[in-house]
Amino acid sequence: MYLLGYAIECKLKRRLMEKYRVLTLDELERKLSERFKGDIRLTGGKGHNIGHLLELFGENPRRKMDAKTWLAFHQCALWRTDWRYDPTEGNETECKVFFEAAEQFVRFVTHSM
Repeated sequence: MYLLGYAIECKLKRRLMEKYRVLTLDELERKLSERFKGDIRLTGGKGHNIGHLLELFGENPRRKMDAKTWLAFHQCALWRTDWRYDPTEGNETECKVFFEAAEQFVRFVTHSM
């Protein structure tokens, strides 16, 4: 589950880089800081927050989501980087739910962002 959440984070950052036509995360941070008139960091706490990364698209992408995608996003947004240190995180059912949600959410990010 940890690696899948990290893959979602990377997908969102890649789509942001495409949107803002930049090649590096440093360039993206500069563009986002200009756009949102603040210091935007893509490393550390907020840089790993799926909800925060989604908001950086700017046009309130949550309004584009149908109910199934909204639920998938909500499930994916529960992801935390500290899962990599917790071997008890995620039984088989939780993993299946997370994987299905990730598939739905990544489809939205790929085709609707």
